[in-house]
Amino acid sequence: MALQTTVRQSLRRAPRCLSPVYAFVGGNSELGFQSSHLKERFARFQFYCNSVVSANYEKRNYAKDLNQYTDVLYNLNNANRPFLLRDVYDDMILDGIQPHSDTFVPLLVGCMKGSRLQDAFYFYDEMKCMGYIPDDLSFNCLVATCGRCRQQRRAFQVVEEMKDFGMRPKLKTLTALLGACGYAGLPKEAAGVVQRITESGFTLNKYCYAALIGAEKNQQTKRGDPFEKIMEILKQARSWSSLDMFGGARTPSDIIDEIDEYVYGLPTVDFVRGRPNVVDRKLTVYHAALCACADLKSTAALRSVVEMLRQDGYQPDIFCVAQILRCHVACGEYGVAMKALNGYLNSGRPARTELFSVLIVEAMKGFTREGMEMAKNLLQELLNRGLPVVNKVHSELLELASQEPRGDYSVANLLFDLMQKRQVSLPKRIVELYYRGLQRRQVPEGDPRLAQVTKFLGRRASPRFSGGQRQIGAA
Repeated sequence: MALQTTVRQSLRRAPRCLSPVYAFVGGNSELGFQSSHLKERFARFQFYCNSVVSANYEKRNYAKDLNQYTDVLYNLNNANRPFLLRDVYDDMILDGIQPHSDTFVPLLVGCMKGSRLQDAFYFYDEMKCMGYIPDDLSFNCLVATCGRCRQQRRAFQVVEEMKDFGMRPKLKTLTALLGACGYAGLPKEAAGVVQRITESGFTLNKYCYAALIGAEKNQQTKRGDPFEKIMEILKQARSWSSLDMFGGARTPSDIIDEIDEYVYGLPTVDFVRGRPNVVDRKLTVYHAALCACADLKSTAALRSVVEMLRQDGYQPDIFCVAQILRCHVACGEYGVAMKALNGYLNSGRPARTELFSVLIVEAMKGFTREGMEMAKNLLQELLNRGLPVVNKVHSELLELASQEPRGDYSVANLLFDLMQKRQVSLPKRIVELYYRGLQRRQVPEGDPRLAQVTKFLGRRASPRFSGGQRQIGAA
């Protein structure tokens, strides 16, 4: 009795919220109503908290189920944001959502497009840990990713790992392996892959010949004239000049999607940008040959390739025209390039932004006075025609123009003014390059460009915005 009395007295002095806890210990039946009342209030409070938390969760979360997460992955690939795929996958795992085998398709495709080798093999290991068997598309993406990252040995290992799953490499997989050898510039390894293709009962197609030309072009230790071998490969491709290789009506082999562009390692990947109708797939071998002429700066080989193209009865498409003009610019023949460009524009054929951007980039290489003047004229012609400029292309042009060591900095200033007019967002790295270029030219402090760039960099350097992702042009 003395103990119960002591407990009752302590309960009277205790906080009201603790009374239900001590009710059973004290044996006080009068607290039963209070206990049920507090339980009801606690239930209401818990329901309110759950509703608030769920509302905040709905506001912050971007996907609820597997289908929504898969849509997010495809949207990231379309927006060219492959560096966010790993974060989305981690969020999906933390939400307790089990990925399906089809979920790894956009993950591997995005890693291939973004050349993210480590993430690609992370997702590949996740597939195997979950018991999923990779399909042909998964292996094609892995091999192509290895090729784009110059990891041709790992590409051969991936093809050998297909045997562990009881799979036989198909022609597309071997073509991707051949493209990996082309990226790395390994003609001997490429010849071994060609032998493997023929032993498997397949026939070389135009994508195989394009990869062989790329292997000769990109080899590090060039022995003799590389165009002798390139011309030999081109003649071999022309000897197969059947309906499948060059001529005839439009076949299913001419219609490839953006994924096949990366799998085959075609030189038109960055030029097409997901628009398959921009270039003519029948000229795939000529695309690789003309690109080699421009990269190796050989106008003699260029004339030979163009003559072969005309003998086959074809008209150069816009990518061929871009490589022909780029070759003249790379060799310092600026007048010839401008004359040919004006002839193309006056012919009534469509003018695209990619044509101007390729020539502007090539003209700015070396930062010669004639080249920078040509780049300025091309940029003004681009603006006069009202052609749209993609933000990525705009950033690349300004990044290159900001590195001009001498000169009046007119190209960089013109690009910066265009960025401000169109409100194009630029990362801090490119803005800093442009700022250093202004400092090298001792621009007065009252200059509006210098004031705007200084204000932006000062805002990014402050503690409040030190962890943000704000970009100039978006303010």
